[in-house]
Amino acid sequence: MNNINKRYPFTAPKGISGERFLLPILQRHYDVVSDYTDDFAMQCRGVDFGIKKTNWSRERLLDVKNNLWIGDINDNTTWTIVIELSKSTYDGSRVGWFHTSQADRIYHVNTYHKLYVYYDLNEMRRWVTRELIKGNVLDFKRLPNGSELLTINVHPNSLIISML
Repeated sequence: MNNINKRYPFTAPKGISGERFLLPILQRHYDVVSDYTDDFAMQCRGVDFGIKKTNWSRERLLDVKNNLWIGDINDNTTWTIVIELSKSTYDGSRVGWFHTSQADRIYHVNTYHKLYVYYDLNEMRRWVTRELIKGNVLDFKRLPNGSELLTINVHPNSLIISML
């Protein structure tokens, strides 16, 4: 984990917190859970965990994002997930995890509310592309550091959710 802290000194602790939150949940739901959080090569591929059920032909790779934003959980508000399209341009223009991750699924977690949502990354990539082709306006934000984010509001019943 030391390499990850060096590579991402400001965001690594938040990411590690999300991974630690999700690991026991995955272990309850899947037959095999491979923990790649200390594997620097897998982390560079955008992979935190692998999951498998006995009837699956292969392991599914997961990336955990500790950025599920929830307003008031009691008023059935829309939740927000944040997708990184490009990283800060301080180090040169770099493509964000949405394009580079080799994970099959992305889990967005909220450790405070103990909630998570997940989706198939390739399906989300196709959805974003379809929305752009249709001319629908998506909520893009360019931050002062040059990074570009896509925020997507989701109703709690529209994605696969777990409430603990």
